[in-house]
Amino acid sequence: MFQNQIEFSYNGVNIIMQCKANEKLKDIFKNFKFIIKAEKEVLIYMYNEIIISNEELTFEEISNSEDKKRKKMNILVIKEEVSEVHQYDNIIKSKDIICPDCNEDIK
Repeated sequence: MFQNQIEFSYNGVNIIMQCKANEKLKDIFKNFKFIIKAEKEVLIYMYNEIIISNEELTFEEISNSEDKKRKKMNILVIKEEVSEVHQYDNIIKSKDIICPDCNEDIK
């Protein structure tokens, strides 16, 4: 039975999800991404102004004493934007001119 609530704030909208005290955050976050239809997006989750880096923790392990009493915690969700700078990190510069159509050496 669900005992706790997590209120996600994402893009100006608050979404409340039910969870168990021993449910791992990674499972909760997966369900949240499914609900908002953002399975392929990279999301950053913040609780008490700290980024949640260990998604193996549970509601019980990560929540502070006040949130445990009220059985509710608030998490801010931010969509990570992929910058154009990182988009081309895997490109290898060639000494020769490369054809844009077939990607072969122009010689």
